[in-house]
Amino acid sequence: GDILKNQLSFTHDTRTMKNFGSADDFIINYPFAPFQFQLLQKIFESIRKAGATGLHLAMGERSMLDAFQSAAQNIMTLEIGALVPLYEFYPCIESFLDTSVKRSIEQAKDNTGLENPFDIHILQALFLIRYVDIVKPNAENLVTLCIAEVDADRITLKRKIESSLQRLEKETLINRNGDLYFFLTNEEREVSREIKNVEISASLETELLSEIIFEDILKGKTRHRYTDYNRDYAFNRICDGRFRGKELADELGLEIISPLHDEYNLFIPAKCNLYSANQTGNLILKIDDDKKLFDELRLYLKTNKYIQDKSDAAASAGLKQILRARADENRERKSRLIAMTDALLAKAECYALGKRLNIRGQTTAKAISDGLDYLVKNIFSKFHYLTSVSADPISEIKQILLSDDVAQHQLSLALKEKEPPDLKEVADHIKMKTAINHPVILEDVIRHFSKKPYGWGEFQVVILVAKLFMAGVISLIVEGAKVKPKEAFSPLTKTHQWKTVRIIETPLIDKKALDNAKALAKELFAAIPPDSQDKLSQFITESLSKWVHALEKYKPLADTGNYPGKTEIDDCLSVCAKITKIHDSFEIIRAFTERKDDLKDAADDLHTVADFYTNQRSAWDKLRASLKTVLPNKSALSKHPDAEKALTRMMEIVNAPSPYAMIKEVDGLIVRVEAVNAELLQKTKAAAETELDTEIAEIKAQLDHHKAGENFRGEILYPIQQIKKKIAAEFSIPEISYKLAESRETYEEAMITIEEKFAVPDETHPKKQTRTLKPASLAKKPYLETASDVDEYVDAVKKALLKEIDQEYRIKII
Repeated sequence: GDILKNQLSFTHDTRTMKNFGSADDFIINYPFAPFQFQLLQKIFESIRKAGATGLHLAMGERSMLDAFQSAAQNIMTLEIGALVPLYEFYPCIESFLDTSVKRSIEQAKDNTGLENPFDIHILQALFLIRYVDIVKPNAENLVTLCIAEVDADRITLKRKIESSLQRLEKETLINRNGDLYFFLTNEEREVSREIKNVEISASLETELLSEIIFEDILKGKTRHRYTDYNRDYAFNRICDGRFRGKELADELGLEIISPLHDEYNLFIPAKCNLYSANQTGNLILKIDDDKKLFDELRLYLKTNKYIQDKSDAAASAGLKQILRARADENRERKSRLIAMTDALLAKAECYALGKRLNIRGQTTAKAISDGLDYLVKNIFSKFHYLTSVSADPISEIKQILLSDDVAQHQLSLALKEKEPPDLKEVADHIKMKTAINHPVILEDVIRHFSKKPYGWGEFQVVILVAKLFMAGVISLIVEGAKVKPKEAFSPLTKTHQWKTVRIIETPLIDKKALDNAKALAKELFAAIPPDSQDKLSQFITESLSKWVHALEKYKPLADTGNYPGKTEIDDCLSVCAKITKIHDSFEIIRAFTERKDDLKDAADDLHTVADFYTNQRSAWDKLRASLKTVLPNKSALSKHPDAEKALTRMMEIVNAPSPYAMIKEVDGLIVRVEAVNAELLQKTKAAAETELDTEIAEIKAQLDHHKAGENFRGEILYPIQQIKKKIAAEFSIPEISYKLAESRETYEEAMITIEEKFAVPDETHPKKQTRTLKPASLAKKPYLETASDVDEYVDAVKKALLKEIDQEYRIKII
């Protein structure tokens, strides 16, 4: 039972169908297989729906019965054990078939390229299952469908069927799509013949294979990450001598040698070893010759080209349907090509650097990754010169450029004591290029060290350049000017700017100039300077920075204009900035010696200014405070010769551009001036208070006379009492005089207000309105010195008085 079940088994992708379950089952169904009842019904239905019948094909039990009777009769003369193969059912439906279908099979009988009747039987079987979806038309299933004896040898039958399928395909009676075979109608046969005759170039085959390998299998990968170096390496992609994409100079390469290569047969192991030794940067993969793969590849290209050429609006509906079916087949074919190529690559022979690599038996991606790892490790033999590989190179570059003087000094010291191999390689390369007068461009330096035998990352090289720059070994030139550290970040980190950055070696200063600079530094900074160029330039920069730090503490006060030294401070800072802003040690020392006189002047000014703000500022503050107090009384003080002289000297000191030597006089001058000022101020206040007291007393008398209420008394007395308080607190004699005049007006207004409030109305003689007049306001000058001055003044007063009288005002003289 099990043997018979195996004889009649289908592939796993076929829908489950009934088989013999027992001996009784066999007896009941013999000579038919149980699945044939289900299958034949599906065949009838599918042929009718597909329109392959010209006449009416009956459905139901009658048609099925006729078919099984006819098939049984066809084998009735055979020995016991014979089975009904599927093709025996063809004659019972032949009369109902469309003429074109019958003609294809009838004409095949006369084809001398076929073995009749076996090939015809296979063709008939393929037609019967052409439109059935429950059985895949592959060779294994055809064996099951065409078994004619219980004890038939499946293996022998399968070989016979496969040979038959090849003959039928060659004669364009069937079409193969992978391992599936399909019966062709006349129109389909014509399309298949035309596809076979489509011409394609060898270059298209190579191009398609390249696309499948590099785009479909390797997913467009163009860079390989070597984990140990934390670095991505670009690689060329080559298939049979043709580059895919732009060729990259001096990069790694992944090269495929396929049977499409013109010299494929010459690539024996010895040839592959030699070839890989000459192609030092390439990983060579030689794939096996798989006839089925390359037949499929060519058929894919031919089918694709045919579909493109025939796809137009004028095509018939039938042709369009066939083209759609072929397009679907081609999509499936492309998937098979990818899978088949992937399998070949996984077991391809791998060669690199003159030897075969033992990396077979892995996935394609893993095999290629291991091969490229081997290349990187062996080609970039100086990669290990890198003392460290930065995980965040941009941040490290920024940190290097922003390093303080101490960090720069430590870097310079480290380079001199034990130069790291990576920095030495870069420095030596720059020296070599400079020695032959070759411009050294940052982009070229980066490219040099990214190639064999280094393979360093682009930004790892920039880090080394930044270190040499900050150590003073090299200078960076952009647009003809030397770059300062704070300006270097952008050109060093923006890749498009690398080609604009020129690198030059820092020149060495001669011994005489070095000694002159040391002598000047000793004189200016009162310290023993170091001997070397780098250390001396650093000493100069640090010392001048201390000057700047001290001056910047004084600058805010000087900038207010209330303290001296602004000019000296600005000049000193300007001189220092011209040197401290220089990064190159050679240029620092040269600028330092060139500005010898300016620096000496700056040193003197710094000492003077520092002494002022440290020791003389308190005296200066006292001087300014005293002047603020006494200057308002300058006119009164001028009448006292000693005080006038002292005040004049105080003004000279406070307005002097360089008052430093005169500040020692300040205390004595202040005493002399303030003594006289205090006496004058006391006398002025006393006289003013006497006058105010008199006015206040008179106002109070009037208020008492009229028995004024408290509120009114307060309103009248408050203004003049406030003036008295202000005069008591005032230190300006002119201001006291002004307030005293104000008090007189206030007094007059108070008296008038009292008079008006308590006046008795006189209806027969209405009281005239009062106008006040200040005679002093009518004088054209403060002093009357001649008789004519007196006459002119008296005349002016007379006219003013008469004018008010004419207008019936009464006049109050104040």
